[in-house]
Amino acid sequence: FGAPDGPAAMGASSAGVRGVGRSPAPTAVARAGIDARLDPGPPAGIDARLDPGTGSGAGPLSSAQVGGLLRMTPVRESRLLRLLWQAEPDIEYVASRAPMLVSHLLSGETEGSLSWLLTKGSIPALATSVTASTAYSMSDASVFAVSISLTPEGAERYEEVASLVHGALNLLRDTIESHAHSGGLPPHLLKERVTMSKLGFEYGDEADPLGIVKAMASRMHTPGLPPSDLLSRPYAWGSSAASDPSPLRSFLSLLTPHRALTLLVAPGVEAPFTERWYGTAYNLNPIPPATLDAWAAAAPHPLLRLPPPNPYVPDTFELIAPEPRTGGEGQHEVASPSPLRRRSPTLLQERPGLRCWHLGIGSFARPKASALVLVRSPHASGSSKSVVLSTLLMELVEDQLATALAAAPDAGAGWAMGVHAGGLVFQASGYSQRVPDLSLALAQAFAAFEPDGDRFTLHRQLLVKGLRNRREERPLWQAQYELSHALTQPVTHYEEALAFAEDEAACSMQALQQHLQLLRSSGAFIETFLHGNSSPGAAVALADGWTSALDSPAIAVADAPLPRAVAPRIAATLPRAMGAAERCWDTGGGRAADAGGAGAEALRMRCVISNSDETNSGCEVHLHVGADLDARTEAMLRLTSAVAAKDAFHVLRTVRQLGYVVSCGVRSVGDARGLSVLVQSAVASPTSLEYQMEEWLSDFRANTFSALPPASLADTAASLATNLEEPPRSLGQEAGPVWAEIVEGTHRWQRDLEVAAQVRSLTKEDLLAFWDDHFAAGAPRRQKVVSSCFSHADARAEGLPIPELKPRPPPLPPRGAQEIGVGEVTDT
Repeated sequence: FGAPDGPAAMGASSAGVRGVGRSPAPTAVARAGIDARLDPGPPAGIDARLDPGTGSGAGPLSSAQVGGLLRMTPVRESRLLRLLWQAEPDIEYVASRAPMLVSHLLSGETEGSLSWLLTKGSIPALATSVTASTAYSMSDASVFAVSISLTPEGAERYEEVASLVHGALNLLRDTIESHAHSGGLPPHLLKERVTMSKLGFEYGDEADPLGIVKAMASRMHTPGLPPSDLLSRPYAWGSSAASDPSPLRSFLSLLTPHRALTLLVAPGVEAPFTERWYGTAYNLNPIPPATLDAWAAAAPHPLLRLPPPNPYVPDTFELIAPEPRTGGEGQHEVASPSPLRRRSPTLLQERPGLRCWHLGIGSFARPKASALVLVRSPHASGSSKSVVLSTLLMELVEDQLATALAAAPDAGAGWAMGVHAGGLVFQASGYSQRVPDLSLALAQAFAAFEPDGDRFTLHRQLLVKGLRNRREERPLWQAQYELSHALTQPVTHYEEALAFAEDEAACSMQALQQHLQLLRSSGAFIETFLHGNSSPGAAVALADGWTSALDSPAIAVADAPLPRAVAPRIAATLPRAMGAAERCWDTGGGRAADAGGAGAEALRMRCVISNSDETNSGCEVHLHVGADLDARTEAMLRLTSAVAAKDAFHVLRTVRQLGYVVSCGVRSVGDARGLSVLVQSAVASPTSLEYQMEEWLSDFRANTFSALPPASLADTAASLATNLEEPPRSLGQEAGPVWAEIVEGTHRWQRDLEVAAQVRSLTKEDLLAFWDDHFAAGAPRRQKVVSSCFSHADARAEGLPIPELKPRPPPLPPRGAQEIGVGEVTDT
């Protein structure tokens, strides 16, 4: 900026970012000006071919990248092929929605889609997922991308996968010419998109005011957009979309192999260059013209076809009036005269093996609903075997349903299933007309499910990959994970799960079938909750449908207990899981004791990060308060945290500069709560971090907290209480806390309001006494837990053993002299 023409160059950069003018490309002009004045050029050994400023053409992709193969080496074990094209800026597609339509058609999972072909239509599967979207949006250009998460077989045959993608694009081009009279696509496809956009605008949830303001400020830059259309612009479709195929044809003309950057991320590839900003090893070479020509001429695969009409698009939007409430849980409840009072669900049925809950639409006036079901079973989790097999089971059922229910998300309906700490959880949501049937489809699919050997093998590989990648998480994540693991029982460590999943003899198809039979025969307790635009009768019918579909023996809810938090002293006596951090009950001593005094007595856990290149260490100091806190204790914890958080950030990050990741706040472990201070640092070891966090705790109590003006505390308390009292803005926001109370069995529907009332009643003396009782050094009820994850350098300095490095999967062998680049690939 100090250069004579520095301000002008920065002004040019601002103009480019803001999109002032389009010819020549403003970002390119600005970049050239900045590079010439402020950039000394790439350091020695740095290759500049990834830098768009060095290409002969303007825009985000350089001339070296267009038509090229970019190969990178992954840190984590995953596989990815991504095709990227430069396109016009988003503003050019406002009326036609061409990128949105192409994204929808390429990302769909219905039978006959590109995703279905690569994930299920090919044996063995070549991919695990396919997505298409605008990846980057700039003032003078955009970048459209098709991303394919590959299987090992797909990584080896990545050229074939690329050819199938280009064949699918050719199918869209052929369709445009055969449907030129209807905008280039079969009429039902555009009609469904228009219908769902209209419903999204008319029945959308109440939006955050700040979000609306920011969105409208951006839309105000759209040339020719009248103020009356600022809110509805994202939902509107131009009248020409149904009759003029030229915008779609023009957009597809950009998506050719010769204009694409093909990205393959793979371990073991030759990567002699280093990316300029992030230091990533890579290689960039042109793809042979013959290969590009073959991709351009690729015929659509014979199994590819466009999606049929969507059966889940709703056509009924009648709102169901709430029934009068007459009082008492299990019956109906009298509405409170207080405007702050939260709505509570009605327990419609309670019988052996079942509880049925319902909460109607209330004042939200949206034809939407959600159905949540928890099938509690003592065999769903609790051991590495049960967790892994239950996870694989649910992923395989979901995989089977992905094709049958693929059209549901396009019609505003969502569904999900997974393993919960207490059982198996199923969720369906969307426009209320379709929700009950969608939920029962999940029940029927689970009840009738029979696993497929090939899909089992694929999903076991994916699960193993995901568990291995947890080793690569950052040090602070590892420290937090080890703390949660130590304070929860029963629980399975990811290393235990990985060991079982990697054992092909133990984690087998036969084991999965036996586990499925065990789940079906050993009984279940079913908890159902229908929420939103629905009637009590529909909630009862949903519960009856689930019990009938599963046809499982009824058990008591106590026979399938949830994991619970354990006190630190008890956690210290429990056996350590395989792969878990070392743990011990430390009675004091060392540098931390110098600051913490007797309060340095703690449950300590230590581990060393597996990644030898990681320079950071992480530490969490957790001061455990207890489980099932009453409203007053939780209010004191929350308000104390709100007062302490800013000071912790200021002292530990800004003043002491320990690291970029610094936080202080309430930490939940199961049903327990406490105050946690967390730091990730490249300049201090976990031992030093703990010492400095103890110093801050002592100084904060002695100085900042004791001198806090009453008016400042009152402002903080008012802000916290107001946030707690904020009513839910949507049915979705309301459902989450209610469902949590149902699952935990606590049924404290007014929890936040009870805590808010206590927050408003607290004085500084109350908080100081709470601090001195729980958090101060030597406090009578202090329960300290320290979880540390060391970098290799910090571990060596303290004499800790370095873990044996886990071998990464070997690279795939090349397939021939013409191979451009083959190997296992990763997500970026």
